[in-house]
Amino acid sequence: MTSSSMLEAGEVGRRAAEILYKMQAHLVYGRLQSSSTKYSTCWATFTGYPAISRWSLERDAAPLLDEALRVLALKAAVFDFSTSRTSSRLARTPGRPVPTALSTPPAAGRAP
Repeated sequence: MTSSSMLEAGEVGRRAAEILYKMQAHLVYGRLQSSSTKYSTCWATFTGYPAISRWSLERDAAPLLDEALRVLALKAAVFDFSTSRTSSRLARTPGRPVPTALSTPPAAGRAP
């Protein structure tokens, strides 16, 4: 994407919030969340963990899943607007969470 065709960040953020809200409101979201954190030893990798002084796979699994789903919602929102898998790749700054605005439900009057 060129700079003249960049998507509006606010518009993408609002769409990502809607997507995340729909995922969280889905009937089987609780099952996804509990299943994903229950078998953390199956998907855990220990690359870089020694740098985290108080790491606990059991304690940190749920917050990490939340962050992963927020990033997935952002990626899906960019894809919705661009229909390009290449432009929907997100670069994250290490140590910086996805903006918290994604955890809020969509504005009143909008269908989830």
